Amino acid sequence: MDRLACVDAEARREGEAPLPQDLPRLLGRFSPAVEPLREAPGTCWLDPRGVVPLWPSLPAWAGAIHRELAGAGLAAGVVVGFTRLGTLALARTGRGVRVLGSPEEERAAARKVSLARLPLPPAALEQLERLGIRTVGDLLALPPGGVLERWGPELHRLRRLAGGELEVPLSPLPPPRAFRRELHLEPPEADAGRLLLRVEELLGPLLRELAAAGRAAAGLELVLRDDRGGERRHLLKLARPGLHPGRLLELVRLRLAAEPPGVPVAGLVLELLPAPVEAEQPSLFAVARGRDLAAAERALDRVRAELGEAAVVRARLANGHLPEASFLWVPLRRLRPARPAEEGARVLVRRLLASPAPLPAFPRLPRPGRGPWLPGAGAGPVTLLAGPYVLSGGWWDRAFHREYGWALTPRGDLLWVFRDRTSRRFHLAGRVE
Repeated sequence: MDRLACVDAEARREGEAPLPQDLPRLLGRFSPAVEPLREAPGTCWLDPRGVVPLWPSLPAWAGAIHRELAGAGLAAGVVVGFTRLGTLALARTGRGVRVLGSPEEERAAARKVSLARLPLPPAALEQLERLGIRTVGDLLALPPGGVLERWGPELHRLRRLAGGELEVPLSPLPPPRAFRRELHLEPPEADAGRLLLRVEELLGPLLRELAAAGRAAAGLELVLRDDRGGERRHLLKLARPGLHPGRLLELVRLRLAAEPPGVPVAGLVLELLPAPVEAEQPSLFAVARGRDLAAAERALDRVRAELGEAAVVRARLANGHLPEASFLWVPLRRLRPARPAEEGARVLVRRLLASPAPLPAFPRLPRPGRGPWLPGAGAGPVTLLAGPYVLSGGWWDRAFHREYGWALTPRGDLLWVFRDRTSRRFHLAGRVE
């Protein structure tokens, strides 16, 4: 029996995830056949056939999808099963990865799912609730003809899907249109300025074609090929999609200045990244703002173009037991208006190190009045202000046992340190400023 996968995703926090219409594009990296559910944005079915040669197994493939969506700021349920309704019901009941071993296992699990998890009309759902029909199993106990007569074709179709009486083949979206141009250079060109002029020749017609399709450019990919078969790829993205050639050319100029071709370029490939056109709501009254967010985002675009995509990031909370694993660095695209706190008492901020810095080994945490010297942490012996606070765990992966404490140096630095019982070494985890 053919396999089928369902992905149900939602933003972890408002404004931090791609739009629902971008989900098929993200999933297109994992399957050529992706069908979005029209009634529920953020839900798609995928065809997993042929993915095992590319991934070790179906669980590995589903796990890769889950990690990709998590990196994009989406909480997702990924289920690999056998039927549309079974995978849909189970994908909408939790956030994680599940691979079902048999159709019987899928049916047994789907029967327990609440009908409220499915995209049903509110009126029909309320009527079913009043009759005590709350799960997929309860719906299957009803005769199909009675469902059609009382609730109409939509619920009747769902009843047939749940009972295995109706199998609808996957209707994937057509492959996205590529806005791409290639140019062969004869003789090969090594000057960055003249290469920029060639990029400008390709960019103008591409932007006009993109505008005619009702799309905007979210960035571009530039490929430089030499006459020996080698190539260098440069991905340049915009914080806000648009159709202004000057912004894109400026990013290309900065990248070519930061990373010169090195060898003569024999061929150029330019591809625009299409995105929906964003309509801005005009304000009735002009509001004076201290900072121009659009100008700041353009400045960050230039920083990324010159230093690389990883140069502009922000911290995002993550599920981790250790302090350094409680956040991830993710790309920063959009800026939000500042929300400064009201003036008042000075707020202390604990700044964590991305990776704890090792300090000399001592037999125990410092005690008041007789603390050890910590080179690099301040001149003189430190004094323990609070602690120790024990943090232990990791028996399922790699066990750890740490004794945290707050330490004050003679020059007034307030440090957050811990002693690792395994290595018997002190580490600097952060400081308060």
